[in-house]
Amino acid sequence: MVADNNPPQRPEDGAQNSTPQWGPPSTGHQPQQNAPQTGGAYQPPQNAGQNAPQTGGAYQPQQNAPQSSGAYQPPQNAGQNAPHTGGAYQPQQNGGAYTPPSNGTPPPGGFPAGSAGYGSTPPGGPGGPKKPSNPNKKKIVLFSVLAGGLVLLLIIGAVVVNIVNSSVYGPDATVRSYLSAIASGDASEANDLAAPGVAEEQAVLLTDDVLGEATEFITDAKITASRVRGDQATVDVSYSLGGTVYDGYIELSKAGKQALFFDTWKIDSPLVGDLPVYIQNSSTETNEAAVNGVTVAFGDEYSLPAYPAMYTVGAPGNDFFTAEEQSYAVATGTRANFDGVTLEVAPTEALTAAVQESVNAFLDDCAASTELDPEGCSLRLSWYTDFTSVDKVTYKIDEYPTVEVDENGTYFTASEGSYTADVTGTTYDGSKDTLPFGLDGEWGITGKITIDGDTVTIEDTY
Repeated sequence: MVADNNPPQRPEDGAQNSTPQWGPPSTGHQPQQNAPQTGGAYQPPQNAGQNAPQTGGAYQPQQNAPQSSGAYQPPQNAGQNAPHTGGAYQPQQNGGAYTPPSNGTPPPGGFPAGSAGYGSTPPGGPGGPKKPSNPNKKKIVLFSVLAGGLVLLLIIGAVVVNIVNSSVYGPDATVRSYLSAIASGDASEANDLAAPGVAEEQAVLLTDDVLGEATEFITDAKITASRVRGDQATVDVSYSLGGTVYDGYIELSKAGKQALFFDTWKIDSPLVGDLPVYIQNSSTETNEAAVNGVTVAFGDEYSLPAYPAMYTVGAPGNDFFTAEEQSYAVATGTRANFDGVTLEVAPTEALTAAVQESVNAFLDDCAASTELDPEGCSLRLSWYTDFTSVDKVTYKIDEYPTVEVDENGTYFTASEGSYTADVTGTTYDGSKDTLPFGLDGEWGITGKITIDGDTVTIEDTY
């Protein structure tokens, strides 16, 4: 390499803008006019790069810069103020002139320091600086999106609440639970869901002991229609029993809220029918009969409310009466049967024996009396033909009268008994004496039979 006899000028000697400029050349790379000239090779000024050393002749890179022979090869990561390497600057292989990429991409070594580069995008992007965005507008858009999302969530929540309210907590759900309790014979659960609304003595069939022993329960219970008007609702239902499909309806009203959002409904009109029982030959005023094995008193009404089911009606649950058992379907709606059950009961030998025992005990009490003609005992004596006055009487039953019970088991007649009595008194001559009296084979009493469970008593005897 030939040494240059003209050393480069220093900045303090009047050189300006010693940093080389890389503009778009027309034919090849040309240093700026004020750049120092060297003979042959390009010599950068003293301030080119940071602390770049000066060498005679050709430009020498920094000590730590990589060396290469021949043409200038910019380092891969060269940025601003990247040092040159040995020799003169060699342009790219495109004919000598440096042509930057059309998209403004920096050349392989990066643009020289202080240069934006040919074809680079100006600040703000194509077309110059962009107008600053309005932060308030972004906030309005964000709030609008949030508000819209909130409204959508509220709408979805309202729909979900309505669906859950009608399917899980609505009147239909309450009615389904009610029908399920009746269909399973659970009168207690049914009573909790719908108070029967009758006096305790009339609710004797609305119990687990009676309903639970039904020979057949309702099946295929379903809701056929449902109408809600404000706080009131009417639900139509249907069910099968004994091969017949029956209908009915249940009225409900709102009873408050649960879980803040969901309605609570209570049943105002229970799904019950009537079980009329007409007892012929009844021995009691309470008109007792056995329903599903439980003895109940029908009283003067001859009818009691019952849940839809198949019931067995027979004689009271004791040994005193017998009757042919009958099945009766208690149902509701237009197809329900309201004829009821006519129960013909007949007294048994057990009743006759119980009445006989009661009569004997009663007559024993009569015989213990010391009075003349004790009430209801038929112990009549003709003492007045022998005594002016009687001091005491001693009775003795020789044979108890035989009891017969009428066909209704209501009354009895006890006849063909005998007794004797010793009467002590004052005779007509003024003396004291004891004389025997009695009645043989013609003595007896009659009266009414009273049955309380397994206990039989007699009353109104004479």
